[in-house]
Amino acid sequence: MGTYDYSFDVGDVHFISIYAALDYTAVSDAQLAWLESDMAAAKARGMRWIVPFFHVPMFSDGTNHGPNTWLREKLGPVFEKRGVKLVLVAHDQSYERSYPLTDVPRTNSVTSASLSCYTQSDGVVYVKVSPSGKESNISGAFSPFKSATKPYWTAVRDNTMHHFARLRVSAAGSITVEAFGVEGDGSPPVLQDSFKVTLGACP
Repeated sequence: MGTYDYSFDVGDVHFISIYAALDYTAVSDAQLAWLESDMAAAKARGMRWIVPFFHVPMFSDGTNHGPNTWLREKLGPVFEKRGVKLVLVAHDQSYERSYPLTDVPRTNSVTSASLSCYTQSDGVVYVKVSPSGKESNISGAFSPFKSATKPYWTAVRDNTMHHFARLRVSAAGSITVEAFGVEGDGSPPVLQDSFKVTLGACP
């Protein structure tokens, strides 16, 4: 367990902070063991949702900070094993949200082409929410994307605004993620992306 690894519950959601702050480093074996134990304990307590969050992205098409494939190798299988459906990250100065992915890191297969709703049979959705208020020290602005067209695993992306996200948890058994873009000129936030992960069926 790292110095900054910790977890907490909000209702029936178990949030896990994982110390992963470097572009080219994976989590340690001690962190991985703690993470496995923590998630198992959360499930045993009846937590319906497990939401890990950390700094560097496992999936990113940004040129300032690309994907950390070492984290994919270590964390992807653990997230799938423990039924994680939503992962929150930041670091690269752009917004990117994946389709639900499974078999990470081997094939990174998309389980649904929907933009709005996913079920428990789908994979893990990776959401990179950045920057909330800071442009890049590298590019001097938002992060340029490597690809002119988004990668196959990307559902939604934007690198023209600042971003923040809101999670709405329903007692009926769903989490809705709403991502807002902010111009920074005093104009109100604009909803740029919204999707739901549900314990039930999608419409």
